[in-house]
Amino acid sequence: MKFKYMAAATAMLALAGVAHGQAIITNGTIKLGVNALGALNVGGGVLSAQGSTTTVGLRLLTGGLEYESTADGCTCEGWGAGIASGVGAGATGYNNTAVGSAGLTFVSETAYGAGTSYKVVSTIGGMLQV
Repeated sequence: MKFKYMAAATAMLALAGVAHGQAIITNGTIKLGVNALGALNVGGGVLSAQGSTTTVGLRLLTGGLEYESTADGCTCEGWGAGIASGVGAGATGYNNTAVGSAGLTFVSETAYGAGTSYKVVSTIGGMLQV
């Protein structure tokens, strides 16, 4: 069985830049840097308002400034998932830009409708799609 997940917040975001399965996306109020396996914190943004990083994790955009919340100090944000029972039970995967990733396979990336939305698909054990 395959499951699909898309965060509600990213459904409203517009594509700002793509490189090798990663993107910096924004809706004009917030900006996210999402890597190919779904964790936040992607390099290549403008210098944060705090003056500490060009890595984009989660930023508030206000008054022409970009206030970074996850990339300052340590890019320690990540996620993980697993299959608890049934076909594929025991398959796990995680991605954290500070410690690495395991059990995830990048499958594809797709931009829709003139860059208005974006999807990256990864799998865990070939069973769970994210």
